[in-house]
Amino acid sequence: MASALSRWQTPGDAMRTATVTTLVVASLALLASAAAAVERPSLYLLTASGSVLLPVQPSRTLTPNAALYRLAVVPASLRHRGLQSPFPVGSKPIHLSAARGIATVTLAGDRLTSLHTIPRLRLIGAVTYTLTSYPTIRGIQFMLDGKPWGVYDHSGRVIPTYHRGTASHPWLTACAPGDGCFSP
Repeated sequence: MASALSRWQTPGDAMRTATVTTLVVASLALLASAAAAVERPSLYLLTASGSVLLPVQPSRTLTPNAALYRLAVVPASLRHRGLQSPFPVGSKPIHLSAARGIATVTLAGDRLTSLHTIPRLRLIGAVTYTLTSYPTIRGIQFMLDGKPWGVYDHSGRVIPTYHRGTASHPWLTACAPGDGCFSP
């Protein structure tokens, strides 16, 4: 069939075919690199002072589970750069599931129940910003001991879902049980 087609092609047709083929291959490569960039979210880790979350681009492709694990167990190369996990010592994520754009992160660790507001927000922010880098995840819920975990509004209700960059987010008026603003 190729020989039958070549009988009907003019010399300019071969050049156009080569150009179109090059453009298609280049477009596919560009799409593949864009997809790979989405799969390499920034990991939000604490600086040495423990007060600032810093985005770090991983060197390889990570699944959401792997990204969550990297937040909890920071590689030595990043620890040497002064970065640390937002998870308190003795706490960790134990399960990640997602449905309809909402990821549920199940946590374990005794220190999480008495964690004050600012360290809670750092942990919530690190997980939320890392996982919402994936196009299929737009919100995060946290569970501890089978119950919702996070920060609470001043009526004592846990804020159920956390989103990236929500200007009207109630975090500014949030508190945690360790701060003594209420008894849940």
